[in-house]
Amino acid sequence: MKFNFRVFIIFLWMIIVFSFIHAEKSSLSVTNDVYLNFDATPKPISVAWKSAILPGYGELTVGNKTGYFFLAAEIALWGTYLYEKDKATLLLRQSQQHAFQNGNVKNGSYNNNIWKLMSKYTSSGFESGGYNASIVQIAYELYPSQPELQTAYIKANILDDSIYWKWNSDQDRGRFKDLRSKSMKSDEYALVLSGIIILNHGISFINALRVANQNNQQDLQIYSRFDEEFNPFICFSFDF
Repeated sequence: MKFNFRVFIIFLWMIIVFSFIHAEKSSLSVTNDVYLNFDATPKPISVAWKSAILPGYGELTVGNKTGYFFLAAEIALWGTYLYEKDKATLLLRQSQQHAFQNGNVKNGSYNNNIWKLMSKYTSSGFESGGYNASIVQIAYELYPSQPELQTAYIKANILDDSIYWKWNSDQDRGRFKDLRSKSMKSDEYALVLSGIIILNHGISFINALRVANQNNQQDLQIYSRFDEEFNPFICFSFDF
C-alpha cells in the first residue's frame, strides 16, 4: 500500500487542533496545588517523547507557548516537502512526455540510466552524436589494432534495437535535460527538508525536556564529585 502524505498531513492537523484545545483546557484548569505538588506534574521524559512524535505537542501539554513555534515549523516543513516531491514528479513526467514528442522515444519502460543517456546523446544509434557511435569510438581508442577486443567491447556496451531515441534538435535535447535537472534538484531539496524535519523533532524533544523539568525539578539533580586523583567532574542524575 502506497503511503499517502496528504492523508498524513490531514491527520497531523487533527492532532494539532486537539493539542491546542487540550493546552487551553489545561491552562484553565491548573491550580496552584499542581505547581506545588511535583507528583501531579507529568514526567519530563514523557512530555519530551510527545514532542519527539509531534514537535511542540509536549510543550503545549505543560502550557509552554514555544510549542506553537515547533508545530508551525512542522507544518511548514511538511508542506514544503510535499510541494517539492510533487514538483519533482511533475517535472520528471514532463521530461518524459517531451521525449516522446520530440525525441522519437520508442517506449517508456526505460530505467533511469537510459533516461540519463538521452540527455547526453542526440540518438541511440551509430550516427554522429549517437550513443552507439560513442561506444565504437571508445573501443577504437581503448584497443587500437586489436579488432577482436574492439568487437567484444562494442557488443558488450552498445544498446540494442529495443532502446531507441533520436532528438529532433539540440534544443529539444537541452529542454529535456533541463527538465530532468530541475526534477533532481527538487528531489534534493525534499531530501534536505526531510533531514530538517527530523532535526525539528529532536530539538523539540530537548526543549520539551527542558521546559517540563522546570515544573518538576526533583527529577533532575546536578552535583559535583572528585575522582581518585581529585579531578572534579559534574554528575547528572535524571529520574525516568
